[in-house]
Amino acid sequence: RTEFKGGSEYNDTYNLNFYHTFNQDNKSVIGLKRSEVSFKGNTWVLNRQGNDRNKGIVNRSLDSIQIQEIVMNNEEREEIILRGELADSTYKDLELRFKIVSLSKITPAIDSLKLSGEINGVLNVRQEDEISLPIGNLNIADFGVNGAKLGELDIGMVGNKDLTEFSVNTQITENGREKFSVIGTVLNQGEVPTANLNASFNGFQLEPFSPLGDGVIDHIRGTLNGTTQIRGDLRNPEFSGLLTLNDAGLGIPYLNVDYDFGQNSVVRLFNQTFDFQNIRLTDRAEGTTAVLDGTISHQFFSDWRLNLDVDTQGERFLLLNTEYDEEELYYGTAFAEGTGRIFGPTNALNINFEGSTARGTSLKIPISDVASLGDYSFINFIEKDERRTIEAQRTLREYEGLELEFDLDVTPEAEVEIVVDPQTGSSLKGTGAGLIFMEINTNGKFNMWGDFVVVTGSYNLKYGGVIDKT
Repeated sequence: RTEFKGGSEYNDTYNLNFYHTFNQDNKSVIGLKRSEVSFKGNTWVLNRQGNDRNKGIVNRSLDSIQIQEIVMNNEEREEIILRGELADSTYKDLELRFKIVSLSKITPAIDSLKLSGEINGVLNVRQEDEISLPIGNLNIADFGVNGAKLGELDIGMVGNKDLTEFSVNTQITENGREKFSVIGTVLNQGEVPTANLNASFNGFQLEPFSPLGDGVIDHIRGTLNGTTQIRGDLRNPEFSGLLTLNDAGLGIPYLNVDYDFGQNSVVRLFNQTFDFQNIRLTDRAEGTTAVLDGTISHQFFSDWRLNLDVDTQGERFLLLNTEYDEEELYYGTAFAEGTGRIFGPTNALNINFEGSTARGTSLKIPISDVASLGDYSFINFIEKDERRTIEAQRTLREYEGLELEFDLDVTPEAEVEIVVDPQTGSSLKGTGAGLIFMEINTNGKFNMWGDFVVVTGSYNLKYGGVIDKT
């Protein structure tokens, strides 16, 4: 009997009961008695019937094992059966049979990706030398991603006799209509498997993949249509095709802006790059427009990077639409005319903009925690052991989030308001002209440089609900 814990946070428990004997061929037999495994909070019973078929037979040289049968099920009549053979580290032939098994119960935790559905079918995992590829036919009913149902997923993969070529036929259908398919072959003739596949999209939904924006981009939406070829190294294949987006868009929560993409927006795929070709953006709050052009690329389906250009084409465009929050260093509404660039990895995105402010801009900067010079000590006495702590605090941590830089020609159409007392509403408000450079990020940085000439200004003093003078 053995008991142990596993999983990334040691939340999975294994309570296993074994027995050992020899069969008539004098081979070692390791059998499994009734046991329990808890994985992702779900309890499975192994060999519930307590029979002698749940066992493995080890040959005399101890370099191979034949698994006759291991049956695992639960109170909801979900069942997994494992059979097969293992030989040292170079060969395996395992068969897994699934019967009404919930996908969420057996798949590992994946950041920003929660899979759901009900699996039925057979999956073989074949390995020769260091190459391992699956073979089988699986049906996943009510397949979903992040809570959104996509349809019925059928996965088919069949190999030839020497496992050098596999035929792939996979599709997602909903109400009899095919929304996604991958058809072609995978070749297993070199150091790594290579793909020769064709993928088709027909009204494929993007909403379920919104969490992949990692909080920097959200509300990813729309439907995808078109075809693409998938060639080369299966781990990092090259794409070639043309896709169109309809009813698509995305949001940037830090700026509280949400943009719709124009209908039939075109995305060209090449290598590991998605090329967005002159897509018209329309903000959902005010209806202002701009044009988006550029690329999103990846390596091995990670390290996603953006390199996008935005051009307002001489028209005003909404860049900021936030409301007062006591934790924020600024808020308000900002419209601009000019050009911008969105670049960098998705977890540390940069937005640069160069242009001029436009009609409707009203930027508010609250002043809080005001202190006089006398509030600060210029000499601080510390304990000897505190030095290391202070040095650690001075070390800048690697920045992740959203970094913004604005190089603006401020026009009199823009209004700037310094909120002196957020509780009473006292504020200094004005318009003017000048050149301002701003640096902002989601870690609280807010820097401004430049020259600004006041054209108009007013001070609104409010106090105790009695005084209200401008």
